[in-house]
Amino acid sequence: MQEPWIQEWFFREIQRAFRDGVSPDVLFSILSKYIAISFLIVASFAVWRNWTLIRFHFRRLANSRFHADVRGKIAEFLQERRVVIGVYLAGPRSRQYLGTALLKQYGDSDLVLRMTSDVPSSLRRVLQGRMIICFVKPFRVAGRRVNSFSTYVRSAESAEGLVRTIRAFVPDDFTAIPRRRHVRLRIRRTGGVRIKVWSEEKKSRILVTSPDFETLAEGDQNAAWKASAEPLDISPGGMKIQLRPQRGSPTLRVSDEVILELQILEPSRKVFHSFLLLAVVRNIMRPGGGFIAAGVQFRALGERVASRSVTWHPVGYEVEPLQDLLDTMRGRKKATAKEGEPKG
Repeated sequence: MQEPWIQEWFFREIQRAFRDGVSPDVLFSILSKYIAISFLIVASFAVWRNWTLIRFHFRRLANSRFHADVRGKIAEFLQERRVVIGVYLAGPRSRQYLGTALLKQYGDSDLVLRMTSDVPSSLRRVLQGRMIICFVKPFRVAGRRVNSFSTYVRSAESAEGLVRTIRAFVPDDFTAIPRRRHVRLRIRRTGGVRIKVWSEEKKSRILVTSPDFETLAEGDQNAAWKASAEPLDISPGGMKIQLRPQRGSPTLRVSDEVILELQILEPSRKVFHSFLLLAVVRNIMRPGGGFIAAGVQFRALGERVASRSVTWHPVGYEVEPLQDLLDTMRGRKKATAKEGEPKG
């Protein structure tokens, strides 16, 4: 702690320095420095926060100027052939399916999509300013393979409770995005694949709690009152499940984690193979009739290490044991990837 006479001397020196006041030039220079530093901080944060949008507009302007002919041919092809466009709402970790649309108008700075599927008008404000990814059936124009483009929504117009048109910026580029790494096996045999589904909240208690959804046995008299899950197709990287929720069933959303217990029948050996998998919901569709179709991607393979404990092993693009089983069911040996090439 400083001595009292040192503190007194310090304050006296301050009084002597500012005895005649402070020059306006000094105050202005100090204030201008603070303003410049604050402006740089705010500007840096704004650029970081909106970097994706800034990069999108820069690429859009550059490609519109240097590749106008190719972009015009692609837009003309989409309009004349009335190509069906699948519209997805882009998220930080996944894409959410919105519906299908047709390209109605393509201008110098914006385009107009006419929705051909039912999209509730309650999403109109949600869409404004959001990024959408549009997928089409692959085609070639000017030597380029195209199946997708992304853009930002400027506005959405609704009528009769549904979104009818979406006005967006012209895309920054037309690209070819690989949508699926594996060929899915459609499940045609009733009872050949059984599934149990737990929500994310029950991740630590799946071995001691009943599932939220499960495949019901044939002839179950209480089937109408139970939440059911029916697998539609499956691949080594994910699967599609049809769910029928009941009162009290959890609500699944895009990017939610779910735990799956699969039992797959190998017809040649008449043996069920069991897999415990951690998956993430990639898209949700509601075909009607109270059903929900959920597409999930596998993230980890579970291993029971105790009566009530599970160890999760992360997987890449595919679950190896499941890949082997599906190849066996298809009647072919697993193809070994060449050195340096990814599998799938």
